[in-house]
Amino acid sequence: MSNSESTTSLDKQTGKNTGLVSFKTGIVEEAKVGWAIIRFPDLDDLLSKWIPVLYTKTQDDKGFWTPDVGEQVQCLMDDRLEDGCIMGAIYSEVDQPPTDDVDEYGIQFKDGGWFSYNRSTGLFKADIKGDAEITVDGTCTVKAELVVLDTPLVHCTGDVKVDGSVNADGDVTAGSISLQQHIHNIVVPVPGTPVTPPTA
Repeated sequence: MSNSESTTSLDKQTGKNTGLVSFKTGIVEEAKVGWAIIRFPDLDDLLSKWIPVLYTKTQDDKGFWTPDVGEQVQCLMDDRLEDGCIMGAIYSEVDQPPTDDVDEYGIQFKDGGWFSYNRSTGLFKADIKGDAEITVDGTCTVKAELVVLDTPLVHCTGDVKVDGSVNADGDVTAGSISLQQHIHNIVVPVPGTPVTPPTA
C-alpha cells in the first residue's frame, strides 16, 4: 500500500468490515440505560451514533449503570467512528477518586450516599440518604465481629431472635411496658399468711 492510500477496515472486494478499531476518549453527550452518544473533542466535537455501554452481564443476570452526561469515557470505535462500544468512565484532574486506599472498593452516589468495603481491614461501611428502605425477601446473613447501625430507628415487621445477650443503654419497651420505668408492687407477707404473686 502506498503512502497516498488511506488505511481502512472496509475490504474493497467484499465490502465487509475487517475489524480495524481505534481507541478514543470522549464525553457523554446523551445517555439512556445501556446506550450513549459520545462527543469526541479531538475531532471537532464529532458525535457518535448511539453506541452500547459494556456490562459484565446482560442475559440471565443483568447489570445496569448509566453514564452521566458530561462524563469522560473511553471507547473502542471502528475506523469510521460509525460503530463501537463504551468501555467505561475514567478519572481525571477534574473528577478525582473519592479515596486513595488501594484496598478499598466502593461506590459514591450523587446524593452523597455511599458504600465501601476494605479488603485489608475487613470493614464494610455505608451511608444511605433520604427515606431509604432496605428490603430483603430471602435470607440475609451478616457475619462480622461488629455491626454498627447509625440510624434513629430500626423497624422489624417480623420476629427478632437473639441467641446471645441484649445490652441496651436506653430503655426497652415490651407491650407498652417500660423496663426502666416499670415498678413491681412488692407485697411483704405476714408470717403465717398465704403468699400471693405481685401485681403490676
